[in-house]
Order: sequence, then C-alpha cells, then structure tokens
Amino acid sequence: MFRGGGCCPPMDLMRSETMQLVQVIIPAESARLAVSNLGDLGLVQSKDVNIQTEAFSEKYLGLPTAAGKLTSEAFEYITESARSSVNGWAEKNLSYPGKEALLKSVIQAKPIHGMSCFLLSKGSCKKFTSVMGKFWWSGNLDKRSMHWLAWDKLAVPKSEGGMGFRDMQAFNVALLGKQAWRITMKPDSLCSQVLRTRYLHNQELMAASAPRAASRTWKAILAGREALKLGLIKRVGSGQSISIWEDNWLPNSATMRPMGQLKDTDLVMVNELMTGNHEWNEPLIRELFFAPDADSIMSIPLRSSVGDDWLAWSKEKSGIYTVRSAYRALMEARQSEEARNNVSVSSSFDNDADVWKRLWKLPVVPKVRVFWWRVLRAKSIELVKETLQTLELPRENPKPTRLVAKWQRPPDGFVKINSDGAFNVSENLAATGVVAREGLLYRGAMGKTYRGISDPLIIETLALRDAVTYARDRGFSRVVFEVDSENLVHLWHNRAADRSMVKNVLDEIDKSPFQRTYAAQIKRCGEMTRKMHFFKEQMSKAAILTSSTKFSGAPLEIDDLEIKLGEFETDLIEVNTNNGKLQRTYNELVEYNVLLQKTGEFFYSAQRSAAQQQSEIVADQFGDSSLESPLMEQEMVTDPLKQVKLGFLSGLVPKQKAMAFERILFRATRGNMLLQQESVDEPVTDPQFGEKVSGKVSELKATVEIGLAHRDSILKNIGSEFEQWNNLLKKEKAIYHTLNMFSIDVTKKCLVAEGWSPVFATSKVQDALHRASTDSNSQVDSIFQILSTQESPPTYFQTNKFTSSFQGVVDAYGYQFVPRLIFLNSLFGYLSILIIIKWCTGSKADLYHVMIYMFLSPTDDIGENQLFPGQKIVQLVLLLLALVSVPWMLIPKPLFLKKQHEQRHQGQHYTMLQATEESVTQLGGHHENPHLHDEFEFSEVFIHQLIHTIEFVLGAVSNTASYLRLWALSLAHLELSSVFYDKVLLLAWGYNNIIILVLGVTVFIFATIGVLLSMETLSAFLHALRLHWVEFQDKFYEGDGYKFEPFAFSSIIEEED
Repeated sequence: MFRGGGCCPPMDLMRSETMQLVQVIIPAESARLAVSNLGDLGLVQSKDVNIQTEAFSEKYLGLPTAAGKLTSEAFEYITESARSSVNGWAEKNLSYPGKEALLKSVIQAKPIHGMSCFLLSKGSCKKFTSVMGKFWWSGNLDKRSMHWLAWDKLAVPKSEGGMGFRDMQAFNVALLGKQAWRITMKPDSLCSQVLRTRYLHNQELMAASAPRAASRTWKAILAGREALKLGLIKRVGSGQSISIWEDNWLPNSATMRPMGQLKDTDLVMVNELMTGNHEWNEPLIRELFFAPDADSIMSIPLRSSVGDDWLAWSKEKSGIYTVRSAYRALMEARQSEEARNNVSVSSSFDNDADVWKRLWKLPVVPKVRVFWWRVLRAKSIELVKETLQTLELPRENPKPTRLVAKWQRPPDGFVKINSDGAFNVSENLAATGVVAREGLLYRGAMGKTYRGISDPLIIETLALRDAVTYARDRGFSRVVFEVDSENLVHLWHNRAADRSMVKNVLDEIDKSPFQRTYAAQIKRCGEMTRKMHFFKEQMSKAAILTSSTKFSGAPLEIDDLEIKLGEFETDLIEVNTNNGKLQRTYNELVEYNVLLQKTGEFFYSAQRSAAQQQSEIVADQFGDSSLESPLMEQEMVTDPLKQVKLGFLSGLVPKQKAMAFERILFRATRGNMLLQQESVDEPVTDPQFGEKVSGKVSELKATVEIGLAHRDSILKNIGSEFEQWNNLLKKEKAIYHTLNMFSIDVTKKCLVAEGWSPVFATSKVQDALHRASTDSNSQVDSIFQILSTQESPPTYFQTNKFTSSFQGVVDAYGYQFVPRLIFLNSLFGYLSILIIIKWCTGSKADLYHVMIYMFLSPTDDIGENQLFPGQKIVQLVLLLLALVSVPWMLIPKPLFLKKQHEQRHQGQHYTMLQATEESVTQLGGHHENPHLHDEFEFSEVFIHQLIHTIEFVLGAVSNTASYLRLWALSLAHLELSSVFYDKVLLLAWGYNNIIILVLGVTVFIFATIGVLLSMETLSAFLHALRLHWVEFQDKFYEGDGYKFEPFAFSSIIEEED
C-alpha cells in the first residue's frame, strides 16, 4: 500500500510511478494486475502469481515512520488517544483527585514512548495540553468552561501552588536528554556507534550540529542535549583534562564555571591548581578566584593519588542522569529566563512553599484538600495563612520520632571503627572524627579538619577515608567500619555505576592496601614478572621463539624459580655488557681500518702530485721566468721563511652531514683550508651506538660471535620453559591476590572469607576444599558454611560456546522475568511454532487471521486455518496465561517494594561493614543528619509499574506483529524469485539462441541476487536495527547487576600481560 503524505508528489505523478513500478516487478504480458483505487493509492495485488505486498503503515513499533518529513499530523494519534480516554471518563462525574490521578497516571504517560524518540512540535504539545486542561476544569471535552488558572501555573509543583502536572514540551526535552546521556556515557553501544559514525565524525556530542539532511532522530537527540547542558559536569580526578575557564566543573555554582579571575594568569587546566601532593593550592586559588568560586573549588574532595576525570550529572547525588531532575532543571531555567525578561514575575503567593506544604498535609480526604486549593488560589497569601491558622494546624509538620540506636560491640577478634563528620557553615570549617574499639576496650581515636566543605555527604565520605587510613596505620587487620550516612551506604554498594562527587574518594577507599596481608608476596611475584618481561624482550631481539611444548620434568617450586630467574638475569646482563664493550671496540677498529685505507690513498696521491710539481719547478729554474708563473710559487722559491705551518684532521663523517662539516671548517679557518673527501662504499657504524658493520677484524669478530652464541644459548634455555614459568607466576600471583581478600583470625590461626558460589556447585567447592586439606596433610579440614544475606548476588547463567553469544545479547538488553516470559511466549513463542508447523506441513493457513482472531474471537471455530489438532484449546490456554501475567507483572512488585522498605527501616540504624583485601565490602547505616528517611510513595511506585507493564505489553505485541510482517515479506520475496525463474530463466532457455540465453541467465542472476540477497538482507537488517534502537531507548532498562566471574586459572592464563 502506497500512502500519500506531506512529502509525496502530485497524485497523477504517483499514479504513473505506481504503474511503472508494477511493470518493473512483473511484465504486463506475464501477469494480469488489478490496480484498485489508485486515486487513494490502494492495494497492488497480483492475482495470477498470488503475491501480496503489505501496506507501509504510518506507524512502526508504535512510532511514526521516519521516512520523509514528519509533520505535526504524524503525532496526532497521541492527542486522539488522549481524547478517546477522556471521552470515556466524561460520564463518570469524577472528583478533582480522581481527575488528577487519571491525568498523571494515564494521560501524561501516553506520549512518553513517542517523546523518547522524537521532538514534538509546539502545536502538538499545545493540543495535548488543551485536552488535559479541558478535562481538569470541566471533565468533558464538548463542554465549554472557564479555565481559572493557566496550565503553566498548574504545571508547577504542589509546594509552589500548582498541581504538579507536567509541561509537555519540557518533559519531551528531558526524555530526549536521556538519549543524549546514553550516547555520551555508552559510546560502545550499537546505537551510539551508528550515530557517531553518521553525524559526529570524531566530534563530541556537545559540540555537534545538525546537518540539513539529518534525521528526525538525530535532531531529537540534539534537542535533548539542551537538557544535558544544564547539568553535565566534569568531576575532578586528576584535573588534567578539565579546562579551568571553558569546562563545567564547579559543583556549587549556578553556571558551573568560575565567575572570572582576580588577576591575569596563564593557568589553563585544573591540575595546575594543585600541589605536588595532589591537594588544592589554597593560597593560589584564593589569589585567582572570587570568594564563592574559591570556596566551591576547595569543597571538591581529592584522593591522595591521581585518578581519572569523569563526566557526571550534577542534579543528582549519584551523578546519573534522571528524567525527573532534568525536567526540574528545565523548568527552573525557564522561570529564570522569564524573570530576566519580565515575562512572568513570580509572586510571593507562589514562592511561599511552607504554606502549600501545610495545605497538602492536611489530615482530610484528598477532595477537601483540592477544594481548599481552589479556594485559596483565588485569595491572597495573607488570607491563606489566616485560614490555616483558623484551622489550628501546626506551623510545621511534626518531626517523626527518631529511633536512638545503641552502640553494639563488634564480634570477637574484630575492631570496630566509628566515623562521623560535621561542619560549621559560618566558619567555613569541617571536621571528621574516628573512634576505634575492640570489644569494650578503647583502642584509640583521631580527628582531622577540612576547610571549605559544607556538604554532609562529602564530609561523611572523608570521615570514612580517615577511618580506613587510621586502621591501616595502626595495623588493624580485622575491622568493622560503622557509619551513619544512608546516602554513603547506598553509593558504596553501587560504586560500580557511581558518578557522584565522592566517587574518587570511594575508589581510593576501595583500593586501600591496609588489609593486604600478602602484599610482600605479590611484590615478589611482580619482581619475577619483571624479569620475565626482560627475558621476553631479549628473545624478541634475538628472534628466538618460546616453546609451547609441555614441560616433562619435575614441577618447579616458586622459590627455586626465583633463584633460577635471578641467575639467568645476572648472566644475561653480564653477557650483554661484555658484548657491548667488545662490539664498540670492534666498531672502532673497523673505523680506524677504513680511515687508514682512505688517508693512505690520499697521502699517496698527494705525494705523487707534489713530486711532479717539484720536478716542474726545478725545470723552470733553469729556464726564463715566465710572466704566467703563479705568484705563490715565486714567493715560495724566493722566500722559504714565509711558509705556513699546516695541520690536518682526518676522520669519518656521515654523508648527509658532509656539507655542514665543510661549512664549519671553512668558517673556522676563514677559508684557509684544503678539504679532500672520499666516499666510503662499505657501511661503517659509529662505535658509540653499536649497530651492524660489514668490515672484518678477525680476532675481535670471533670473540663477539662467541659472546652472541653464549647469549643465544641462555635465551634458548629460557625459551624452552618460558611458558611454564610464566603460567606458574600468574597462578601464584592470583593466589596471593585471592588470599588478600581473606581475613586472618589471629586467635584461631585460620583464614576466613566470604564469597559467591552457584548453588549447584556447592558440593564441588566442598570436595575441592577437602582435597586441598588432604593434599597439604592438614590435620584440620576446611569449614564450608552457607550464609544468608540481603545483598544482591551477581548474575550468573551457565552457558557453553553456543549459548554464550545469546547470553551476551541478554546481558546487553536486560533479562525478562517469569510473567514477562509467559506473556511474550504466549504471543511470539506461539507465532514461531506456527511458522515452523506451516513450513513442515505446507498448510495454506493464514497466520494473520490466526493471530488476530486468537484475541478478538477466541471461541470461534478456526476452520481452514487449523494447523494441528487441539489448536483452539491451546490458543485459549495461551490467551488465559497472557491475561493472568498482566496483573502478575503489575501488582506484586509494588507490594513487595513497600514491604521491603518497611523492613529496611525497622530496628537499628547501624549495620556492620567487613573489611577485605582491597575494599571495605559492606557499609551499613540508615540515618544521616540532618536528613531523615524518605517516605515510601506507594502511588508513585504503582504508577511507575503500571507504565512499565503497559510499555512491555505494547512492545511485545508490536514486536510479534513486526516479526509476522517480516516473515510474510520473506514469503513474498520467495514467490517473486519463483517468478523470475519461470518467466526469465526458463523463458530464455526455450529459445535456441545463445545470445538470448546469456542475456536471460544474466538478468536472472542479477534479479535473484537483488531480491534474495539485497532486498531480504536489507529488510532484515533495517528491522533488527530499528528493534535495537527501541530496546536502547527503553527508559526502564537499568542493567544495574554485575556479572559473576569465578576464580579460574584458565582465564588467568589467557589474560595478556
């Protein structure tokens, strides 16, 4: 089906092009075509060859097709969908709280999918907003009513006097900002690579522009980039990639850049503001920047060692972009712009947040609160305050009762370290405190001050770092760290995805070496690894390969290997040193030999020339003096005392420097010189650098060759066992790294560790521990105990070489849980089975009809579309399972999250944190002063899950229909190929003419390749690419798990050095 649109040519031209297309596909003399309703560009169908081409829909996977120019009419379906829903609610006489719930949960969720991919026009947003406004004020789209408050006033938070509805334009940009964020943060994803290759061309997204021929998708992403600009910030790790004046990097500044500079400076990068100890240079900062900027810089925490800079979202503490914070930033930016332009000056009525918070906290039913909101919006703020006082409501909400947690002693053998931080804003001073206790015994304490820090999270993180440092300096090996910051605990457990301001400090804590019991052994293995690298480099220079054959001798112990490597290194260094000295002597003798040869020839030639000149002078003395005789010769004869003393210089000069050497001599002697040059054809090497020479000095050459042979002999001995030694070192180093993750129980003289293991491998782990105890002749067997924990385990799926590729797709795009699997397989899985049965049986059943009427008329007789016995019962069961899975996806999760939240915040505020090898593995704590727990918003969680469920159901249905269409298109291509075979190849074969036969075969080959390969492959590729894009922009995919990576020698050995 060919449909007309804004970018289509006139109708008569389309009709002619349609006829030409029909003639190209199938010649007119080969088939009769019925072209129906060409005026409306209807269906083109071949009756003879049974080919049908499906209509190109205006929407694909729930979105308008991006072919051609998208107009506002392309998104009219969003407004029409909202109108349809509102008209269905018009006769229910809903209250204002009911309207509010429907508007926020249903109507405002309708354009999310489209707004996540495309930028809607202002007209489309205005139409959609108009539907919501009419429904809010009148409840009926056909009924005219007064809008007592503009929508932009309703679209502000309730705490500012509005109703908390969304401004759709700002929300559209915030959703598109998520795509810009993903492209920036995930440059290796398929979608990012495609867009970067097409539009960026080694540019950064923030500096890219939209070409004239750019797609609507790219223009939408660039629109979302405007939201990203409001909060994208560079966090300071090393500061080497951050410009002081051009990048956003100041955390407490509205512009995130310095306001200016107090004096001229040549400093460019942020790392130039640091001292050699990687600390802020406060005197320099106070000298260059205004006080607010200087305080902001000093508040940025730095780790003691240099780390990498990173990008973050400044509007969230986690540093990760969220649509909610981006929308809030866009609305604040719009209000600031309107205030600067005096477009809409906010009154004190809208800014008195405390009044409206008190109103919405009234202990009455929701419709009473909305009633008072409507009444008070029409009055002055003074009347609002008087009304609230008349109702005898408290000025402020009563603070919730705070549970007081008692300190608990640590387990036996452990030291508990409590850390906390505080700050004084007026004095711009902060401090941390650390207290260590073992049981009830006080072990020590420390404190430290910081200037310029006023963020509770930063000072709490610095306090934890001080606690870890204190434990390391005191030599504590078994430590429990206890903190009182819930935000810090959350960031610690999610530090793999953390982009907060304290990320570099948490990374430093995670890599703290105080618990590394086997650090000396690891350093020892590192030294041996260095020697192995040295041997590998020497073998590479000598063109000696390592042997991959398995060593048949006795296994070498690590101590013996260390001695052997040391001996080989000493021998090689000595051989290389002696060989270098001999090589330099050899090169010098070669140079002297060539020099003597060339100077001998020069002196012999000069002597012969001088003798000839002397004989000519003597002959001239007996004859008349000629006027043509040179004056110099006459002077030399007449005045021998005036002869000049001559000196000489001989040596070898590279040919490319010969002219420069001649100029130097000319200037040094003021032209009084005689230069004789001879070319040396044989290559001669400067003895200082020791490269290859081709001259021969017999005695030294023999000595050098003996030295080289001895070196090669040593390297061959190393090469024969290099792989075995290298693998042994890798295993030994990995073992000590793993042992560093254990805790040492000094009293019980044993190692204690916790780790993850698959359930099915429990018996294997126990058997391995038992064998290790037996092989080591240990009198005490290892203890293996299964522990219960509330931590999220790593993700593990047992795969093989075949299934690992499919698991990679799942890891990239998320995993479907049980109800989703049931719903998806009830549609897509059943469709796949029907396709296979149709292929095997050759049935003429219409799968379109089967899938559509499976839902519309599940009890009707299937008739000729039946593919197997009992198909009707199977379809009813699948339909029932699909319907049951929808509430299964919707209801249990919000209830479970509510119960989990209640359990989490019951009881004590502190939990233990066990210190391990390179990290503090478990942080605990639930209260943070001055901020308390957030109240669990069940309605918001339920609405979010409702939208999530709707998105999944629609996506599953859309994907199933899309695959069905792709399959039908493949069948059409197959039929078309058969037409080419019958009407081209066989027809040409019927002629007894070689020219016609060659022409027919050529046409058949190109047509078949074009249909089967080009068209089929292109359609499948475009379909897969579009689905990948839809999955990529899915706003619900988090991917916050971490992969299970068990300890294995095979993977360690395969790793490159």
